[in-house]
Amino acid sequence: ARNIGSTKSHELTRTSSKPKAMSVRTKLLFGYLVFIVALVVLGAWGAWRLREMGSVSRRIISNNYDSVVAAQEMKESLERQDSAAVFALLGARDKAAAQLREHRAKFDQNFEKAANNITEIGESAAVEAIRADRQKYYEMFDAFSQRVNSTDQSPGSATRPEVRSEREAYFNLLEPQFNKLRAECEHLL
Repeated sequence: ARNIGSTKSHELTRTSSKPKAMSVRTKLLFGYLVFIVALVVLGAWGAWRLREMGSVSRRIISNNYDSVVAAQEMKESLERQDSAAVFALLGARDKAAAQLREHRAKFDQNFEKAANNITEIGESAAVEAIRADRQKYYEMFDAFSQRVNSTDQSPGSATRPEVRSEREAYFNLLEPQFNKLRAECEHLL
């Protein structure tokens, strides 16, 4: 009996020195744990990236909004400048001059906002086109104003050749340039 007992104790010590194999349950639990950790890490990374992209999107929308508002304000100021030309044709020279000064300054202010806030492809070319045509429009408008201011605007002079010539200058030169510049401001929208 001693032999049998010593064999059993010898077997017990032999099996206890071997590394124990993991049970199927432990393997499954360990696999799920690795999966959950990976899921948490990927979820956190995804949430961080989404937050980062959201802030970039907000900045882009904000910048585009500023450009759109500036372009709308430029169109509005340009239309008021065109109204000043009509006032000058009708003989309201003082009102025309005041409106022209006010809205030329507003146009220039909003143009600078748009020029300093280029966010889209092609926006730079649109701003440069507006810059060139704005200068041409201003030169044409100033020449038109000098012409109108130098003619007699007394009652009965509406049929005189100079007055007809001023109207033709408005409709044939100034208004087409106004329409071109307004369309370029629309393109910026």
